[in-house]
This record gives sequence, structure tokens and C-alpha cells, in this order.
Amino acid sequence: TQEENNTTAGATTTSDANTTTTSSSSLSSPSSGIELSPQPVYQERSRLESQTQINQTHVKITFSGNGTLNLPNSTEPIRTTSIGIGISSLVDGSFAGQVTLTTEDGSNNATAAVYELGQFNAQDLTGRGIAIAVFHTNSTGLLAPLDGMILAGQDEFLPDGGAFITYWEWNS
Repeated sequence: TQEENNTTAGATTTSDANTTTTSSSSLSSPSSGIELSPQPVYQERSRLESQTQINQTHVKITFSGNGTLNLPNSTEPIRTTSIGIGISSLVDGSFAGQVTLTTEDGSNNATAAVYELGQFNAQDLTGRGIAIAVFHTNSTGLLAPLDGMILAGQDEFLPDGGAFITYWEWNS
């Protein structure tokens, strides 16, 4: 119902590096042809920065977060910060937006188009969602491997307006 979705629908598209994750086998189906990396590529904890009502059915959301990238063929995790903005539907829990990841030292960044579908519990303002992100970067440094990478993930919405998200690489 609209009341159930009248929360921070899709407010976040990011999560914490300390999150316990589900194994990729539960996110992979041989019959569907969907294959994800065995280990998460990105985990983040995000928080809602602002939410502005656009009309009866949509809100503009700004969020930020801190996360960790574990890129393929890399031996060290990369700490990042993020800032995102997008539009969320109060009717169906969908979200479309853009997120910019920046390395902790500010030397590299990457931008992702993010799409998410979520379900929300209006009573405790929690929920879960599935998301995809397509990354682009001109970086020749640490974030260069993200260019063109497609990630698929799970989002857990928290009562405080924050979220934990975990992304795996989609191996097509």
C-alpha cells in the first residue's frame, strides 16, 4: 500500500563493510543464467541526508555513506565514501539515481547509475530491496577496474533511515 511505502523508499543504495553477507549461491540460479562473483565486491552503510516530497507519489532523496570495495585481482580493500541522489516512488518502492564513490584520500572516483526495488514495513520503517548498479570512471588508479562493471545487490533498510547494502559483480 502507499502507506507501507511512505518511508525512505530506496533512500539508500549503499552498506557497511562489517555486514554479514549471504553466500553468492543463494543469489545465483543456474536456470536463469544469473551468475555473481563468489565474494562481495562492495559493502556500505549509508544514511539519509535529505528527503523532499516532489508530489503525491515521488520523493527526491539524498544519501551518503562509507564503504569498502574488494575489487577482483586486488589484495587490499579500498575504503570509500559516497554521495547519492535519486527519485523514489512511494507507490511501488522503486528508486533510480546516481551514486559517486570516492576513495578515502579523494584521489579517485567512480559514478554509478543505480536502480532498486524495495519492500517496506510502515510500522517499523524497515525493509529489504534488490539493486543493480552500473559503474563508470575515468580513473586510471585504484577505481579503474570499476569502469563498466555491473553489480547486483541486496539492501537492508533500517528504522533510522540508513541502510546496509552488499553488491556482487554480475558475471555474464
